[in-house]
Amino acid sequence: SVAAPVNTEDAQLGQTMTQIDELPLLSGNGGRNPLLLLGLQPGVSMTSTGSAGSSVGPFAVNGQRTQANNFMLDGADANDLAINVPDAVNVISPDALGEFRVITGAMKAEYGRDSGAIIESTIKSGTNQFHGGATEVFRNQLLNANNYFSNESGLARPKFNLNDFDANLGGPIWKNKTFFFISYLGFRRVYGVTDTGQVFTDAERAAILANGVPAAKAIVNITPVANLAGDQYASAPVDNLQRDQGVLKLDHHFSDRNTFSASYFTERSNELAPFAFQGPQIPGFGELDFVTYHNVALHDTHTFSPNV
Repeated sequence: SVAAPVNTEDAQLGQTMTQIDELPLLSGNGGRNPLLLLGLQPGVSMTSTGSAGSSVGPFAVNGQRTQANNFMLDGADANDLAINVPDAVNVISPDALGEFRVITGAMKAEYGRDSGAIIESTIKSGTNQFHGGATEVFRNQLLNANNYFSNESGLARPKFNLNDFDANLGGPIWKNKTFFFISYLGFRRVYGVTDTGQVFTDAERAAILANGVPAAKAIVNITPVANLAGDQYASAPVDNLQRDQGVLKLDHHFSDRNTFSASYFTERSNELAPFAFQGPQIPGFGELDFVTYHNVALHDTHTFSPNV
């Protein structure tokens, strides 16, 4: 085996990951997320999501805050400026990434902005040979176990259908000079979100229907009947997410001293969530979310002399 090269130029700590498309990544409720591989790095602690007290941000590095990391895609900023979490690199197809580098400590002066880690991701480039590929990940509820609340209330296993598919192609436009790489990702997911909410007890329902004003009776009639003890109602309405993503990269070699590259990433997603953020936990009060990403990076590298 070949020993890993020793860095004798600076005190930076970190690691570069390549062949990302060959590493195991589970396609979950949001799709395949390459950032989950960062949990393999020393000093990186992945955070829990969707639970009480969970942190904003996918991970913490060396004890820093989960929102203290800086994400870059082809050298350009890839952060959500509102809450400082990743945007494009959180959803980009693993098959479109050439590599990503994680710097966890003692960064060079060229880096800044945050006290946590630097995550540099690069999009694949075309070569003199045409290369392409296509993948499809399919999951459904047939092998899923039912959860506790569905079992207790007599509900069937929540629906879960997931299709995560993509295709990519790279090659030459002008041999030895100009190259291209394109990628498309589509994601379709439908799953039942199990939750419990408070509704009227049988006694409250009977009292309102017998003595309440018309408006109160109307509210009772559209409110589901408790199917757990007391005033609790369990349900598993469907959450629907659709994503469409495109990636394009062009590289041109003007000469041995001058190269140029341009990359563009875009994604549009829409999600119909059955329970609105901080809303009631009974069906009928959901929300429709639209998210669009655009990332553009332009690079021109010129070597004036062997020393500059």
